[in-house]
Amino acid sequence: MRGRKRGETATLFRPIFRSFFARGGESAQTIKMSQEELEALRLADYEGLHHEIAATKLALSRPTFSRLLERARKKTAEFLIFGKSLAIEVAQKPFLCAYYSNDRVTTANSEALYLVIASIDGGKIRSMRFEDAPKAETLPEKLSDVNVVALGKNDGALKERLNALGFCVLVAEGENFEQIARRL
Repeated sequence: MRGRKRGETATLFRPIFRSFFARGGESAQTIKMSQEELEALRLADYEGLHHEIAATKLALSRPTFSRLLERARKKTAEFLIFGKSLAIEVAQKPFLCAYYSNDRVTTANSEALYLVIASIDGGKIRSMRFEDAPKAETLPEKLSDVNVVALGKNDGALKERLNALGFCVLVAEGENFEQIARRL
């Protein structure tokens, strides 16, 4: 068998928003964009990476990356020009989510006592590990294998920094982890 199987791309970004509609309501026609296509669009057009570098980040060949990007751009143009709905299809792969907490259950801001890293599979928590909360400046090193970070409302500067490093960040202060898992 030649090439790779679909869904084997090492996507770095997990989108929080997955459905987009033209003003005035949902269109009768929906365009489906894969998570891989969105990731190619993000790396090339938002991050401004050259195709060769972006392809390496996703463990793809440059031609495969270029084809993904071409499909993503065409679907984005179709969404904008014709007012169709756009749905991002997110692969249901296990992923890790990190959040700060004082009681190991409820999310808090970065001044909390603990950093909780939870494994989520199919919208359900599979395992959790607890660590003493690192200082905000050392947090990125602790998150090397984490896909999503939940922060508090007052963690704006940290959110900007983590977004710039390519993390998917959501604001979820005061929510319990079951609520966060359902949102993802």
